[in-house]
Amino acid sequence: MAVTLRFVVDHLLRPGAKGEGRGRFTGFTFDHVVSGAAMARPDTTGTVVLVQAQDNLVTERSFAAPCAAAPRGPLSPPDPGPRPPNVLVFRPRGA
Repeated sequence: MAVTLRFVVDHLLRPGAKGEGRGRFTGFTFDHVVSGAAMARPDTTGTVVLVQAQDNLVTERSFAAPCAAAPRGPLSPPDPGPRPPNVLVFRPRGA
């Protein structure tokens, strides 16, 4: 995820991006700033990946799968109520 996000920022979004000045992007502004975070479990190992972007700087951290002896709770906590419009809630397919 981080590699893809870095590519988009470097080629299309940030000031001085590689696409700037090319004919296909006439009228496109290269003055965007990416800030935010996303978490995913991209494989079956249980490893969780956190991708963070702050002012167009993209970083990625991996967290190991929990110990097999650890108690397993629900995948999603109970719904705490309304969220701001820029927050996405991803639920498991069976939810």
